[in-house]
Amino acid sequence: ALRSDRGPAAAFLFHASTKTLPEVLDRSMVGLPKGALRSMQSSINDETFLFIYNISTKQVGGIFLPDGRPTMNIVPDAFVAAAGRPFPAQLRLRLITPKFFTIPLPKEVDSRSGPMDPDSLKTLADLLIKRGQELHRERQARRQGAERDLERDERQARAYEADDEAVRARALRARQQEAERNERVVRSSNRDEARRADRIEYQGADVTFTDPDIVAGLSNRKVREALQDPSKLEKLFRDPELRPLIEKMMSAMGLDGWTKAEIAKEEQAHQELLRKAERERERS
Repeated sequence: ALRSDRGPAAAFLFHASTKTLPEVLDRSMVGLPKGALRSMQSSINDETFLFIYNISTKQVGGIFLPDGRPTMNIVPDAFVAAAGRPFPAQLRLRLITPKFFTIPLPKEVDSRSGPMDPDSLKTLADLLIKRGQELHRERQARRQGAERDLERDERQARAYEADDEAVRARALRARQQEAERNERVVRSSNRDEARRADRIEYQGADVTFTDPDIVAGLSNRKVREALQDPSKLEKLFRDPELRPLIEKMMSAMGLDGWTKAEIAKEEQAHQELLRKAERERERS
C-alpha cells in the first residue's frame, strides 16, 4: 500500500523485485500501478531523493534523483515481461552515487512504497554513504593489492630477465673462452708441425731447412724415416720422383759429394743385381 502524501517529500521509496530490478537499472526508470501517479506527482519534485526497495531480498539501494516528471506510459510495455503486468505510472531517474549498491532496509524505515519522512531519509542516506565509503575502501585495497602484485610480478620478471641475461652472458663467455683455447691449440699445433716440417735430426745433428721444396718434401713420411735410416735413404735414390728431392736435401746438408758417390755405387749394385737375375732366368 502507498503511504499518504502531504506535498513534496524529502524522499520517495519505489518497489522492485529481483525480476524487475535489472530492467529498472537498464532503463533508468521506475514504475508503479496506475493509481500511484497522483501520489508520485504531488510528492516528487526535482530535489526529491529516490530509493529502490527490492521486495525479494529486503535490500534498499540508491541514491537517485528524478530525471523529469512522473507521467503515464513513458515506455508502455515496460516491466510487463518481467512482472507479468504493467506499471504505467512511470518516472525517469538518474543515479547520483558512483555506483548502485544495496543495504538491508533498517527496521526503523517503513518499507511501504511512497513518500519518506526526513528521519527515514537521513537514516538511509547515512547508511548508504557509509556503505559506499566501505566499498570504496575495499576497491582501493583491492586495486592497491593488484598494483602490488603487478609490481612484484614485474620485479620478478626483471629478475628472471637479468638471470637469463647473466646465464646467456656466462654461456657466451664460456663459448668465447673455448674458441680461444681451441685457437691456441691450433696455433700451437701449427707451430709444432712447422717445426717438425723444417727441422730434422740427421746422424745426431739438428738440421734446419729453408728451401720451400725441401720443407714441403719433409712432410713425406718415407723421406723423414729415410733421413733417420741411411739404408732406407739409399732405396729412395731409385725412386724417380723422390730422387731430385733427396739430392737437394743432401746438397743442403753439405753431403752432395757423398751423395754422388753413393748414387753411382747404388746404381752399379742395382744393375749388377738385375744382370744376375737375368742370368738365373736364362739357366732355368
